[in-house]
Parts: sequence; C-alpha cells; structure tokens
Amino acid sequence: MTDRRTDRRTDTACRHIPRLYIAYRAVKNIHCDQWLLSLNVTKCYHMSYSSRQSILDTSYHMQQKNYACIFQKVDYIKDLGVLFDSQLTFSEHIHQKINKAYSMLGIIKRNFIHMDPRTFMLFYC
Repeated sequence: MTDRRTDRRTDTACRHIPRLYIAYRAVKNIHCDQWLLSLNVTKCYHMSYSSRQSILDTSYHMQQKNYACIFQKVDYIKDLGVLFDSQLTFSEHIHQKINKAYSMLGIIKRNFIHMDPRTFMLFYC
C-alpha cells in the first residue's frame, strides 16, 4: 500500500516537469542557439524549495553535443550576493553577514587603537 501524501507530492512534481522543460527549451533556443552562446554546465545547479524536511529527490540533466550533463543538486546557492537555502530561511546568509561585520570591526579596532569614541563611530557606521 502506498502513502497518499507521497503520491500527491510525486504528482505535483510531475506536473511541473513540462513547464521546466519548456523553460529550458526557451533558454536553449534563444540564449544558446540564436546567440551562439553555450551554457557552462559546471556552473549549472538545481535546488528544490520547500518548507518540508523531506524534499523529493530529483535529478536533471541536459544533452550537450554528444554527452549528457547532470546538474548537481545543492542545498544553498548564492545569487546576486544573497545566499538562498532550500527552505528560504536566509539563516546562513545572515550568519555570513554578521561574521563579516565582526571582521570589519576587528580590523578597525586593531588598526586604530588610540581613537576616541566619536571617531570610532565615523569609521564603523
């Protein structure tokens, strides 16, 4: 006996595959074929977004010339400076930004030891 929730998730995922394929064909036809620009498949990844802990295990591939390239599945990806994770929590992105701010604060403190609080605020803010 199969679980209805699993069947429902599989059906939902299968309904999105034709849309994904249509989008892929549009990119391939316009970007790759018309403009004679190839995709760098080593920089192509795929990620599933979900609030659930169990995400459907999928794999995507693309036929390029005479071989098939499989897209690597990732848990997070950086796009335009923002780190997206599979549950859209942004916790890792926030953690990285906090660490960078502490790093800058440390550099300012080490290099400007003899400075009054007003000057320190000008550097830090």
